[in-house]
Amino acid sequence: MKVKKIAAIALASACAFSMAAVDFNGHRKPVWYASRDFFAPRLATIQPRTSEEYRETHSWEGVKVDADHLELIVLNDTNEPYKGSWAVNRVDFDGNVLATQQIDDVELDAASHKGFPLNEEIVDFGDANNELIVAVPSDDSFARVIYNPAEILTQELDAPADAFTTKAERTADGVELTVTANDYVRDLFCMVGKVDDKATVEEGLVSLLPGESVTFHIGTDYAGDPADFAAANVLRSANDLKRDF
Repeated sequence: MKVKKIAAIALASACAFSMAAVDFNGHRKPVWYASRDFFAPRLATIQPRTSEEYRETHSWEGVKVDADHLELIVLNDTNEPYKGSWAVNRVDFDGNVLATQQIDDVELDAASHKGFPLNEEIVDFGDANNELIVAVPSDDSFARVIYNPAEILTQELDAPADAFTTKAERTADGVELTVTANDYVRDLFCMVGKVDDKATVEEGLVSLLPGESVTFHIGTDYAGDPADFAAANVLRSANDLKRDF
């Protein structure tokens, strides 16, 4: 499952078609950032699952049983137990909350995982191309989860010019590029090597909901305009598929 997830992200990114995590010049590709997040000591995802009741009534020899529900899967790979809660919302791309579910008493032993079924109102999409499921933990032990029920090509993503704004400022160590979302921004990535072959960036493959911001901390000696790092061929995302040429 992990390999398939990473491969899909790599192919969907704006970089060359390659499974390499870094390019020839040592720049980290989107798959590098995805791998860092995906192999975190504590990880949560939303995945299709098959209930035992459904399996008993739909299982036939030689035929794969379909999934009948979605679950929040919470994985603890650390040596310490975990206890917390999760707030799960179905939202549209404008940030409107369409359904909510609270999952309390999430308890995990060390090196264990559990699945928590999502309620029908959470998974009952009115428009899968314009909606998301967002699961947020009660503390920062886990990263939040964004579940996309539709493929990128059918999602109603805004083009970058409408989806976000940028602000680039020079710092003592390089450039801080802040991106603020007006609409849903999926898999945002700054290809700093297109501006400076020696540049580095800490953040990568970030998705933003309306009103949220992320700051890319870019290490560089580039003497040109800091806004060059926000150019259309440098700051890329899945929203580029909706760009008006």
